[in-house]
Amino acid sequence: MAQIYLMRHGQTDMNIQHMLQGRTNTHLNETGKEMARGAGTFLEQAGIHPDLCLVSPLDRVKETVAIATGIDPASFQEEPLLIEFCFGKYEGVPACEMAPDFHHMFFEEPDKCVMPSDAESYQDILGRARAFLQKMAEDYTTDDRTIFCGTHGGFLHALLVEAQGKALADFWDVPVKNCAVFRLDINVDPAQPSGYSYHMEQIFEGFGDSYSKNKVVIK
Repeated sequence: MAQIYLMRHGQTDMNIQHMLQGRTNTHLNETGKEMARGAGTFLEQAGIHPDLCLVSPLDRVKETVAIATGIDPASFQEEPLLIEFCFGKYEGVPACEMAPDFHHMFFEEPDKCVMPSDAESYQDILGRARAFLQKMAEDYTTDDRTIFCGTHGGFLHALLVEAQGKALADFWDVPVKNCAVFRLDINVDPAQPSGYSYHMEQIFEGFGDSYSKNKVVIK
């Protein structure tokens, strides 16, 4: 069975401006690069040496993984399923300028939130998370390599909901900081409709801050 790890990207300017980035193709700022180097120190100390890097198509993720692993990004394999939540018309909009009802529902009551017509719904991103988990199970359960996946905060939250069997209402309960690292375990399980069971565990907290229900900060 492959060893599978997932990491969120480092800080960008839109993070510190409290904007939803979504599919906007931003780059790491200097703090984000330093965060990626810090994550690289953790990976080295933990003995995590990727054989294959799967990455979101967005540059902030590729930059983070390249710095943290020291691997030439030319060898990265883009995985579209790893891209961030699409926020539609709210991408690049400061939190203070969002419609108050949307801001509240999106973060505090995701199970009741209606997304803009040009955005991805919660059900969409959860379906994408299920598709990613299934793909990893089918492609890597008989693999003995270390697979390292670079992705985004919103998508990691979706994976946590699916892998841990959480309710949609609890989507934002677990903070996912910049450069946080998770281990994904996959087991063959005939009792499950998919044929597999999943477990995700955070092994590196990362840096900075993150949104959670206990601390309303959009990063």
